Amino acid sequence: MEVIQTVMANKNKEKGKTFERHMANYLSEKYSESFVRNIDSGSYTGGKNCSRKNSLTTNQWQNRRGDIIGPDGWNINIEVKNYADLPFHQLFTRCKQLDTWIEQLEQVSCPGDVDIIFFKITRKGQYVCVKHYPCLDTSNALPYRDYFIFDLDTFLEKNAEPLKLACTQV
Repeated sequence: MEVIQTVMANKNKEKGKTFERHMANYLSEKYSESFVRNIDSGSYTGGKNCSRKNSLTTNQWQNRRGDIIGPDGWNINIEVKNYADLPFHQLFTRCKQLDTWIEQLEQVSCPGDVDIIFFKITRKGQYVCVKHYPCLDTSNALPYRDYFIFDLDTFLEKNAEPLKLACTQV
């Protein structure tokens, strides 16, 4: 029984890492700048390890949070999720799964960061959950708390430049 659980956990971890790499490559291509997968994937300073932040310099901490590290000069905090399912009907009230992701994102956010979650739901699609910023076109988005949820392609089609502007403002 233990062996089966270990194999399942490793399979899910690998699935997550694969989508993290995909998103880092996708963003690098879209912006012609280097986005890289964080090898610690936020695990070093996220969740129960949040107290580690106190023993790190600002630079060390910023490079160990989130799943993808943005280019120099980008104030962006990125989480990436790859799940089999999401109870989409709960997006109209409260979605515990999405609330957990948002909590993870906000736990490692810095002032001035653009907080964004890229998520893939198997056989459903790829999506973006981003905090509300006035420069973003939210006309095709579903509001959720202080965030908006978009289809990934629609989001970047309409908001690639505004996102970059929001992330690079000093």
